[in-house]
Amino acid sequence: MNQQTTSFGGEMAAGAPTIVPDFAPSPAMPSTRANVSVLYWLHLAGFVTGITPLIALVMAYMGRGQDGDAVADSHYTYVIRTFWIGTLYAAIALVSMAVLIGFVLLPVAAIWWIVRSAKGLSCAGRGQPIPKPTTWLW
Repeated sequence: MNQQTTSFGGEMAAGAPTIVPDFAPSPAMPSTRANVSVLYWLHLAGFVTGITPLIALVMAYMGRGQDGDAVADSHYTYVIRTFWIGTLYAAIALVSMAVLIGFVLLPVAAIWWIVRSAKGLSCAGRGQPIPKPTTWLW
């Protein structure tokens, strides 16, 4: 009797068709949009956890330029710049707390971070690129 063995150790009947699923992602899969949305949620979660913006930063650096998707790349650039510019704004606010103006600047920096993340989430949800991903404002 002519039988084949499966990869799980079982036996297949001779002549049974072999089915190989195709798991290759298509270029227009919504997983990129979901991945970009996760980055913005990680940025917002940073107000509670403190570490998640670093995770978003690493993910954005890893994802930028990977699949040739210009929409996703604009979001990755925006997330990366939000992290670094927000860190600069927060550092300036912390240093300026010595002269009391930092107590005003730190909430302004937090609002700036929230608005940028909300704008990114909005554009990602609609599948649109960030119009000016290299801007310092919104």
